[in-house]
This record gives sequence, structure tokens and C-alpha cells, in this order.
Amino acid sequence: MQQPVIGNIEFNLYQERLKQSMKEKYYKLVTDYNISEEEYMENIDIFIYVHYPFTLDEGYLSPKHFKTFCGLFMIPYTLIADEYYLFVLGDYANDILNIRKAFKYTQKDLSKELNISPVDIYKFESYLKYPTRLQYRKISEIM
Repeated sequence: MQQPVIGNIEFNLYQERLKQSMKEKYYKLVTDYNISEEEYMENIDIFIYVHYPFTLDEGYLSPKHFKTFCGLFMIPYTLIADEYYLFVLGDYANDILNIRKAFKYTQKDLSKELNISPVDIYKFESYLKYPTRLQYRKISEIM
């Protein structure tokens, strides 16, 4: 039985878009470590095959997937991570809790200040969820 062609085309287009987005965001970072474009694209294909489906946050990988991505190229993530990755792959829950305590805020107060739901504040402080890049920008404004 043949698979529907439309579904395959949509899936392939989505994978190509993922590859393009990842190339735009990460290629320059890894080429500083003598990785050829061919090797880069080969590893991206492997990454997508193994970890699909995954979502991108403003075109960037989730923190967990970012660490895995760096491992494919044998590059310590701390060498190429931006401020967001360094924050969420560090002790982000404790950092958020300390910010809240410094301002003498409840979780509800902090959520109002940042325009982030109180449930998300709770989840951040409990290591149940990473802040998104947008939420991180709001948090970093008061840090």
C-alpha cells in the first residue's frame, strides 16, 4: 500500500525547514571549530532523524536538544551557548527564586511584574519547565 504523497511532501518540507532554520542559527557557531558544511549537514540530518519531532523556540532548539546537538559535534555547550542557554542550563530555578525573594515577592507578585502566569513561575522554581526565550527576556530585565 502506498503512502499518501501529500503527507510525505509536507513532512519533507517541514524537515527541510528545520534544517534551514538550524543552519541559520547554529552553523556559524560550529564552523569556528573546523567543522565542514558537509559534516554539519550530515549531523543535522542525524539529529533530526533521531530527535524528530521537536519544536523550536524562536528558531532555537530547546535546552535539552541544544546540549545533545553540541554533543554531536563534540563541542562543550558552554563554549557556544548564548545567555539564554547559559541561564536555563545553569541553576535557573534558584536564580528565579532568589530574584523573587530579593524583591520580597510572592509567586503571584512576580508573575504580575513579569506578565508570566503564576503556574509558570511555580514550574520554573520547581525545575518542571524551562522558561521560553521570551520569558527569559522578561526575567532578565529585572535581574
